[in-house]
Amino acid sequence: MTAYNHLEALHTVAAVPYEADAGPRANKENILEAYGFSKGANPAEITDFVFDEQNPPDVETHLTEHVEAGRYTALLFRGGKWEAMGGLPVVYVMDEKDIKERLTFEDGKLVEVEADGMRFAPEEGSRATGYTRRKSQKIAINGFENYDETLEVGLGGGFRLQIDGVEYERGIPQLTMSAYFSFNDYGSRVLAKETEEHAKVPMANKAFRVPIVDGKLVLPVKDMTVGDVATASDAMDVVLSKLFEQDGEAIDKLTRDLMTVRSIPEVHQFEGIYGVNPEAGVSAEVIDFDGIDTFDVRSNGDEQTPIERLTGGQLVNAGYLPTVDKGDLVTYHRQQGDMRSELARLSESEEVSDVVKGIAGLRQGEDITAYARRLQGQGRMARALGYCGIAWTETGAPNVQQFETGDLKVTRVEAGGFMTAFVERDGQLIDTSDGKKILEVGKQVAGYRMLKLYVDLSKEGD
Repeated sequence: MTAYNHLEALHTVAAVPYEADAGPRANKENILEAYGFSKGANPAEITDFVFDEQNPPDVETHLTEHVEAGRYTALLFRGGKWEAMGGLPVVYVMDEKDIKERLTFEDGKLVEVEADGMRFAPEEGSRATGYTRRKSQKIAINGFENYDETLEVGLGGGFRLQIDGVEYERGIPQLTMSAYFSFNDYGSRVLAKETEEHAKVPMANKAFRVPIVDGKLVLPVKDMTVGDVATASDAMDVVLSKLFEQDGEAIDKLTRDLMTVRSIPEVHQFEGIYGVNPEAGVSAEVIDFDGIDTFDVRSNGDEQTPIERLTGGQLVNAGYLPTVDKGDLVTYHRQQGDMRSELARLSESEEVSDVVKGIAGLRQGEDITAYARRLQGQGRMARALGYCGIAWTETGAPNVQQFETGDLKVTRVEAGGFMTAFVERDGQLIDTSDGKKILEVGKQVAGYRMLKLYVDLSKEGD
């Protein structure tokens, strides 16, 4: 059983009691409530179904009635093997077609489910939770990341806000963030594009900066209404303005406490759901946050990288974080020197191919922050394979290990606390630039272990 030490540390910082037996999701819900996050203007109607052979729940009638009433349901399956592996499958029921294609009934009993690219039968004693909401109003907009044309979409779905790092503009510290939105009322689960069906959902993203003034985040609130929306970017601005207006103080406080525990960029995310309809207006709600608990499933989760040390120092200097080890910034520069010397050994290693040497080496004038950003995909590949218990083979370079399976050769390089993994086939480097490609390549390298990892780390939002 995983000990969520970092999540428990967050509870200590927040002065919120941690319930060890409740699991990570329940404890994170307690954090959101304690910080005062709102429930949005379009709250879900929550229904629990327990799968009992003698008294099966009437899921079909429940879903059909809501579809006919113009509502949609996210059906989250709990219990049994899903709780043990940590990932909870979800089925989005938007219309009667989804009921027929995603759920199989026999004599009113649910016997098979298709969710997240998998098929399974609900286990005896397990349960499902339905989150039902009003459908969002339609609007014709453009500017999607996966569609060039103008689409009529439902102005509702899921979102993720990611903390990317720290930059300065005219001497003012800025927290950089990215927003990722899905439309047509599909939740944030689809943003990972882990199935072809999910990848077809209209999506959009944008980056923005948040000034840090007097030790607080000044989150951007724009004077816009739904009538001003012409693009996906406009839609995001309207929703984010509503969210920041109602929950800005809570987001500021939780961001500060998350970065106090671990100041690593591009890890912490707020997960939420939004919608726009005539009855409720604009609704935006944070339902989860991710990143802090992932440190506890890593073999080296307690180690601070140079980027984390630098980001923490920047946030302390900006007056955003309360304390700092003054040696952190010195350590950052020392580790940068270590990284340069460690990567220089690559050129002397006969086991490492020229193509890996060319990509893994530092470029002229490149610091470790830029290096980590350039090799972000290879870094994620290394972290993913680190969970799989691979028996690595040592090489002539102490910071380089390799593994071969079939026609694949994997080279893992560690430098300055930053780990990367390069996968080659027949001397050609395989692309691992996004999560879907990492999963595809990882399954070829690690087989079932990588597939199980994918399930373990699935997001649990509705």
